[in-house]
Amino acid sequence: MSDLASITKDLNVPIEKRGAIVDSGAMSHFCPDQTRFLNFVTIPPQDIHTADGSMLSAIGWGDIKVELPWGQKKTTVTLKNTIYAPKMAFTLISTNWITAAGLAVLFEGHMCKILLHAPKQDIIAEIPQVQGLYSVVTVNQKQHDNLARQKLTIADLHCKLGHVSQEGLLAAIRKGLVTSVNIDLTSQMEFCEVCVKAKSAWKPFPKESTSRALTYGEMVHTDLWGPAQTTSIGGSLYYISFTDNYSRQTRIHFLKLKSEALTAFKAYEAWLGRQSPGVCLTKMRLDRGGEYLSGEFDQYLHQQGIEWQLTIHDSPQQNGVAKHLNRTLVEHARAMLLGKNLPKYLWAEAVNYATWLKNCLPSRATPSTTLFELVRKAKPDLSQAHEFGARVFVQVLEAGKLEARAEEAIFVGVDAESKAWCIYWPGKR
Repeated sequence: MSDLASITKDLNVPIEKRGAIVDSGAMSHFCPDQTRFLNFVTIPPQDIHTADGSMLSAIGWGDIKVELPWGQKKTTVTLKNTIYAPKMAFTLISTNWITAAGLAVLFEGHMCKILLHAPKQDIIAEIPQVQGLYSVVTVNQKQHDNLARQKLTIADLHCKLGHVSQEGLLAAIRKGLVTSVNIDLTSQMEFCEVCVKAKSAWKPFPKESTSRALTYGEMVHTDLWGPAQTTSIGGSLYYISFTDNYSRQTRIHFLKLKSEALTAFKAYEAWLGRQSPGVCLTKMRLDRGGEYLSGEFDQYLHQQGIEWQLTIHDSPQQNGVAKHLNRTLVEHARAMLLGKNLPKYLWAEAVNYATWLKNCLPSRATPSTTLFELVRKAKPDLSQAHEFGARVFVQVLEAGKLEARAEEAIFVGVDAESKAWCIYWPGKR
């Protein structure tokens, strides 16, 4: 068993594709992949002592099928009463149980042969020796393909995409506005209790302005939200949003103090100019919050020649785009946290992911296209999207010889600065 770790590293594949090891010292068949069981029975946890002195836990048993190599062919056999041990590195095939089933095992040269019992003794499998172990490398591709082909219902996709409108999702898919979504269009929209709890609110204010910018960057709505009841995992209590009036594209910056608003605005202004050469911010619509009316912020806007449009006292609806945005983002974030019963200090990650989704989906302001396509001239790819709080498994590069090769974590969004996902480790915060 000393070479298991090196073989795992060489294969570099997830646990459901690692195959099996024929082991003459195993007291039973073992399998770490629950999806391979034909019939599964849960049992009370039982300790398993390995040859290197470590301890694993068995929590179920049942039958599995494995394909054993035989020249250019394969022989499918059923391993009865296989023990489910999720931290086992490989499926272990016990030679003792093979012989007990009426077969014979012959170790000859660098090959393990499995034969029918006398008098026929026909060979049904030949397993080669790999780095001192008799390794069967198989891929449970059928199950993998079935999962890949499984269609989501409209309600499933609604949860996966941060509890956005089911009607809007269905319309976007039928119009071909988003890609990489495998959905069952015959499914029905369902009542979502999480949305009722998260989005219950007063009816919106009536519109007081129907003006709309004609070019990208002409006018930007901004608002500062907070303080949050709980400090985020990154130490923030506020976020400031910037929404382009023409495209409704939104950028979010998280703040520890209100006084950081001007720094965030300068960063947004620089991003806007660099990402869209030739675009020049000319107007800002904002409320009368102290973070905007400070002498430093006012002086900077005047120096840059940026016109600001302040709301009238007690009339936040005049900056309705930013106010509605904040309500929408917080509602979706609240729904995502409630939907998976996640701690409140992940609110910033939820708001950030809700913003990413908003920029990839159509809205009432842009019903015939997505915000992403309006700015980038390309359709958004939602293949990176997953349900917020979904369980994920991240590979462990330096695990013990018989320890699990992946650790469980939680999906909390898409990284805006690299082609990667944001992962939260509960044990490490």
